[in-house]
Amino acid sequence: MKHSILFLLLILPLCLFSQTSGIKDSVSIHLLNRQYDKVILLSEQVLKQDNSQTWAWISMGQANLALLRYKKALGNFLEAQKDNPEDISLLYALGQTYSSLGDYKKAASNYEKILQTDSTQTYARVELARSYAKSDQHLKALGIYINLTNRYPNNFAYNKELGLTYLKLDSLDRATWFMHNAINLNNRDQGLITRLATIYNKEGDYKLALNVVRLGRKYDSLSIPLISLEGYCYYLLQSYSKAITLFEQARELGDKSTFTARYLGISYIYARKAPSAIPLLLKVFQADSSSNNCYYLGMAYSDMAYFGEPQDDSAYFYFSLTLELMEPNHYTKASVYRYLAASLVNLRKYNEALKNYKLAYQFDPSEYVVLYSIGSLYEYSLKDKKKAIKYYQQFLDRAGYNPDEEKKTDKRYVSVTKVAYNRIIKLREELHFEGELER
Repeated sequence: MKHSILFLLLILPLCLFSQTSGIKDSVSIHLLNRQYDKVILLSEQVLKQDNSQTWAWISMGQANLALLRYKKALGNFLEAQKDNPEDISLLYALGQTYSSLGDYKKAASNYEKILQTDSTQTYARVELARSYAKSDQHLKALGIYINLTNRYPNNFAYNKELGLTYLKLDSLDRATWFMHNAINLNNRDQGLITRLATIYNKEGDYKLALNVVRLGRKYDSLSIPLISLEGYCYYLLQSYSKAITLFEQARELGDKSTFTARYLGISYIYARKAPSAIPLLLKVFQADSSSNNCYYLGMAYSDMAYFGEPQDDSAYFYFSLTLELMEPNHYTKASVYRYLAASLVNLRKYNEALKNYKLAYQFDPSEYVVLYSIGSLYEYSLKDKKKAIKYYQQFLDRAGYNPDEEKKTDKRYVSVTKVAYNRIIKLREELHFEGELER
């Protein structure tokens, strides 16, 4: 009997080891097959028996990370790290998890630890630079990207990131140099091409912008955004015929953007093709009724005289409208007066604030919330309870306030109308006890 018990005691650890080993293999297979819920379930079973099994914590963390459960993944990896504080794979996992949580400073700290352990880890160096950049430590990121670009001068990604980092630091010449170098190495990144071309156009370097766009079109000649952008470069170079050809090509391929329609319409005007411009510019103006778009529409109608068309008042109408749009309209004035009044309240210039609130309401009566602001000003600053009640009531009347309907709303939500209603009741009580209510 004693021998049997001894045999069982000896064989039990081997059985447990064999069982754990089998589960570990299953977990690895489930991870490869992206069966993350099964990974978590099996890992939890192992940890219930022995929570010191580091591999189970890591596997569960990887599964939670894949399922975007970042906080749970972080907890799993931190548990695994207790017995392996310098494990590089764990530091990578923690860096990735902290980045996913938006804590780039802690992510950077983990990548720094990796490089202290093994300075040859290039991926950790790249992720460290990204973490620095995302936490607005651009100078630190710059040093890393300079080092990487010096070591690997023909690497597209390092040149691109170095250029973008210089851009963050407002070093435009160096930014454009490395961005352009990146595009020379790889002309497939349309986002980078568009960004660099836009910078060149803003700086007035239209030919450089055109050259960059052409590099991109060598890889993808039918890219609609690049075709439209090339057309815009020719527009800026005042080569309107070439611009028209490219804008028309972009639209034939399915470009329905306001941008392309606008600059195609304007190019038509400068190329003396006003009849083609008007339908486009009308649609653009409907989508964006700015003074600039209105002006070009007026130009198009004005140019119709060159085609022997009977003249109507369209050009006059749109030029007159342009002047109106260039001045603040009633709604803009109302908004300006309202914000000006609020500023005057902060400066304790209450009578001036009152005048501006009233002007805001005159210019735009539909913004009746300003009546509440007037009532509040009378109550708290000018200490005129009767006038406060008057304007609170006008506000409620314009809002169509119904106390019975208010009772049906969510109790956690307090509307401005309910506040005004309660203030009226409170002020009436105060006036009553002061003997002022009936005066």
